[in-house]
Amino acid sequence: MRERKVLTVYAIPEVAELPDHLLYHLLLTSEAVERLRPTTWEIPLHGDTTTPDAYLLFPWGEALLEVDTGHYSPEAVRTKLRTFRKPLYWVTLSPERLTWALRLSRGLHSDLRPLLLAPPE
Repeated sequence: MRERKVLTVYAIPEVAELPDHLLYHLLLTSEAVERLRPTTWEIPLHGDTTTPDAYLLFPWGEALLEVDTGHYSPEAVRTKLRTFRKPLYWVTLSPERLTWALRLSRGLHSDLRPLLLAPPE
C-alpha cells in the first residue's frame, strides 16, 4: 500500500477564511517555494494581476513566482509578464499550459522560468 501525505492546516484567521480554490492556489505556491528553496520568501494571501503569488530572495538576487492553474486569459498572462519585471517562475500543473505561457513570454522578452509541478494526490 502506498503511503499518503497528510496536510495539517492550522486555524490562522487569514487562511481559515479563504475559499477552497484559493487554498489550493496557496498549496501549489507553497509546494513551488519548497522546491525552489529560496533564502527567504513571502507569500501574499491575496494576489491580483499586479501582485505575484510569492516574492523570493536567492543568493543571486530577487525573483517572483506565479501559479497558473489554467484560468488566466492570454491578456492576463501578458499583463503579469509586463508587470513582473524580475525573473519570474511560472508554475503550472500542465505541460501544455507551460508551453503556452512560454510562447506568450517570448514576444515580451520577459525572463520567464518554467516550473512544472505534479498534481497533488
